[in-house]
Parts: sequence; C-alpha cells; structure tokens
Amino acid sequence: MAFTPEISESLARGADNNYLGSRQVVTRLLAEMLADWTKALASGSKERIVADAKALTVKYGNIFSGKNPAYQIIAGYNDFSLSNKLRVDLGEFWIKHHAEYDEKPVHCLMGYLLIMYANATKRHQHDEILVSAEFMPTLRTAIDLCLGTEKRVGM
Repeated sequence: MAFTPEISESLARGADNNYLGSRQVVTRLLAEMLADWTKALASGSKERIVADAKALTVKYGNIFSGKNPAYQIIAGYNDFSLSNKLRVDLGEFWIKHHAEYDEKPVHCLMGYLLIMYANATKRHQHDEILVSAEFMPTLRTAIDLCLGTEKRVGM
C-alpha cells in the first residue's frame, strides 16, 4: 500500500498534541480535568466546588464536542455522533441531569466523571489505590467513548 498525502497526514495527526483521535491526547485531557477537580474538591467551600465543576464541564465538554478550535476533532464524530451516543450511554444520568448541563451530552459526560470521581474519593478517604480500583473502569469507558472505540453489543 502506498502512502498517499492523505494517509500520511492522517497518521501524522495521531502524533499531534491536540488531535482528539489520539488515545494519549484524550487520556491526558481527562487526567488534567481530574487533577483540576481534585484541587477544586480541596478548596473547601461548596459554592466554589460547584462553580469549579461547572467550569470544568464546560471547558472539557467544549473540547470533546469540537467547539475549541485549538483541538483537532475526528470529523463527524466529536461534532455529531458522540453527542448522540452519549444520550443513550449516559442513560438515567442523562435523563435526570440533562438540563443541568444545558442539554449538552458531552458536558454531561464530563459532569458524570467528576461526580463518580468525587464519590470514589469520598468513599475511600483519599486512598489512591481504592479510588483508582473503583474509578478506572469508568474512566476507561469514557476514554473509549471519546475516541469512538467503545465496544458495542451486536444484534
């Protein structure tokens, strides 16, 4: 198979620090969001934590939904298909909380991750091993959803 300019460009994109089709980029972005969230949880006041959560869901939701021009999207996925998948995959969480996230499924996913991480942290009193054991399956699923590589059950 010959490497056409299109194939070469596509392969080169995976090495970019801003391509949302790169597992490393998606993992890094979600890790950054969770690190910021950990700092927010330590800030103390409930009002501040709520404001920080909203800001993080908007910031990272905009990145993964293709609204931040600093990041290269997977055309047709980040800007279209991902939201449709999330309405289904978030299930009851989407049904109960969609209005809180301005009807934006990708923002809702980010909020879901923040809540799940905060719950695991609270439950395990900051024991990193137990928090990781509980939260990592959720994070792996979110990474796969953001990349479009999640496993689907066939009919």
